[in-house]
Amino acid sequence: MKRIIFAIILLLPIIVHSQQMYTLEDLVRESLLNNYSIKIGKVSEQIAEKNVNIGNAGMLPRIDITRSFQYSMTDLELQLATGQRIGSVDNITTTNNAGLQVGLTLFDGLAMFANFDKLKDLRERSKIELKIMIETMTRELALNYFNALKQESNMKILSSSLELHDRRIERIRNRMEFGAALNLELLHVQVDKNTDSSSFMQTELAFTNFLRALNYLSGANIIRQIQPDSIVNFANLQNIEALRESMYENNATLMRAVINKEISEKDRKLVLAQFYPRITATAGYNYSRSESDAGFFLVNQSEGLAAGINLQWNVMDGSRHIINAQNSKLMIEIQEINIEMVRANLDMLLHNMYENYSRRLAIYELEQSNIAIAQSNFDRTSEEYDLGRATYIEFREAQLNLMRSQERINNAKYDAKYAEIELQILTGTFQIAE
Repeated sequence: MKRIIFAIILLLPIIVHSQQMYTLEDLVRESLLNNYSIKIGKVSEQIAEKNVNIGNAGMLPRIDITRSFQYSMTDLELQLATGQRIGSVDNITTTNNAGLQVGLTLFDGLAMFANFDKLKDLRERSKIELKIMIETMTRELALNYFNALKQESNMKILSSSLELHDRRIERIRNRMEFGAALNLELLHVQVDKNTDSSSFMQTELAFTNFLRALNYLSGANIIRQIQPDSIVNFANLQNIEALRESMYENNATLMRAVINKEISEKDRKLVLAQFYPRITATAGYNYSRSESDAGFFLVNQSEGLAAGINLQWNVMDGSRHIINAQNSKLMIEIQEINIEMVRANLDMLLHNMYENYSRRLAIYELEQSNIAIAQSNFDRTSEEYDLGRATYIEFREAQLNLMRSQERINNAKYDAKYAEIELQILTGTFQIAE
């Protein structure tokens, strides 16, 4: 067991120095290139970009080319007014047709312009949805990243404890040779060492699982090469009003609600366009040639140009247009209510996250003072224990208090940093350094 534990401990520095050290920003950059959801979002954005085309909105003419050929073989019998009969067996007739048709919408109630504007809004929404995907992925990365940092810190705490246990065991055995220590004391230390060894293995397993999650989210597929950076710097996020203003301007969820309202407005224009006439212009060239072995006309050929203007105006459709127009107005009202709801929810989240961030920072500052007290108490108790003026139970209690204090300060530090990132994502202020 001892060899396994310390083999794992010795492995960690190798990971740090022989492989690239990944910070959270590094992982976010990796995910922007490799994350599966982000890849799907980027392809969807490309589709929306390609859809923004005047031809897709119906502004360009339609050109059709037709070509046909027919072959027939029939028995033909004709009787003229003079009484003469003409017959033909296996009469072969061939017909060739070709044409070019051009159609252009001149007026459709401005529906084509509304449709083009809607395509641009859909393109903008796809960009916003990609941003939401990136923000969601960043939150998941940050959560697993800081959880990995917590487990890594706990592993260091436990490894230090295991080293201390080994020194205590060696010292007790030396004292037992001179009759200055009891076997019961050795058993206490060995039990505590086994307890810390078990905790170390569980912590190491959790650390590995968080690394796997980071690899999946970032698409890196380099398990054990990701080594989170333990240095944590906090941003200055003290002005909640400035954060609120930034949130209203940059929050992706609010931006999506606004663009959905604009899309509903374009849909209403499309519905209202149905009340207007539709005017189209057509032009074409047609060619036709028919050849027959018998009949009145052995060869029949025609060709020429044709052009025209068509008007179509639906004046009655069972009130469907009226109902659709009324519903489109209600849909805009729904989107306006949704914007208000999103803003109210964001205000609540801002206050909650800001309060959470402030409290996390305060807890971190408190734990910084606690760690100094716990360290001083442990050093004093350890000295007293070495001099025989403190029992092992008192020493172990001081050791556990120090370990708990170290764990709490690490948790407080990373919880505060995660709260900061959540707040930055909410307000649209999270930036990735180049």
